[in-house]
Amino acid sequence: MTEHLNAFNTVVSQLLSVDIKISDEDKCISLLCPLPDSWNSLVIAIDSNAIALQFDEIVSSLLTEEMRRKNMERQNGDALSVRRRFHNRNKNKSLSGRSKSRGKSKSLGKPVKVVC
Repeated sequence: MTEHLNAFNTVVSQLLSVDIKISDEDKCISLLCPLPDSWNSLVIAIDSNAIALQFDEIVSSLLTEEMRRKNMERQNGDALSVRRRFHNRNKNKSLSGRSKSRGKSKSLGKPVKVVC
């Protein structure tokens, strides 16, 4: 997102340098339109909640969403790492050759009497 914002601001600055001014609303629309489909829910939320699009608020929302997504990815990665360690630990225990029961069953070879 930071790269997208930097590229966008460069274009806006270049346009301003040749005396082409862009309204805040046009900048917002131009910033939001090229975003990938994975950002659609945020774009819809911004569009439905905004009376007048403010460029600084849009930039803030985009950066906040990017941070949220990175935190979610990191948390999902941490959870996956924990699951792998837990799975490997259990796998190693089952391969150790030791049985959970230490003694022999006393009922081996003896018939079982069922009482009804």
